[in-house]
Amino acid sequence: MKKRILSFLLMIAFLLPCAALLSACKNDDSSKYVAKATIGTTTKYYEKLTDAIVDSDQSKVIKITLIKDVVLDKTFHIVKNQYEINLNGRNISFPDDTDGNGIFQVEYSAKLTINGNGIVNSASLKNDYSMAVWANFGGTVIINGGTYTNVGAKDTEDDG
Repeated sequence: MKKRILSFLLMIAFLLPCAALLSACKNDDSSKYVAKATIGTTTKYYEKLTDAIVDSDQSKVIKITLIKDVVLDKTFHIVKNQYEINLNGRNISFPDDTDGNGIFQVEYSAKLTINGNGIVNSASLKNDYSMAVWANFGGTVIINGGTYTNVGAKDTEDDG
């Protein structure tokens, strides 16, 4: 009887950590994330690329790696800090850009470096200003790779 109880307790001791591990894995819905951002040693995952924009001043570069293709619902507009985006073979588009600000808008003291392979398709069905990258008022952009297109852009002057 003692051997059965001991065997049962050992089985429970072995299965509890396994159950906890499986439970933790089940609750991790990483499929919803499109990007991961690293600032120094801190890494966060984002469902929207534009949520990775940091409002506070940072002394370190904000490094963003795309995890899957991104369809923006607003411009990636930065006015301060330094960002590095690794396209990581992914595609970015903004088909509902009604303002014509493009996919990446970099202004003032902000700096954006875009690295890696991927497609940045700036075509908008809502306006005829299909810009992939726009730097003004002293903003800096460095492009190291990628393909920049406006395939499917609507030209309102030519009636579509």
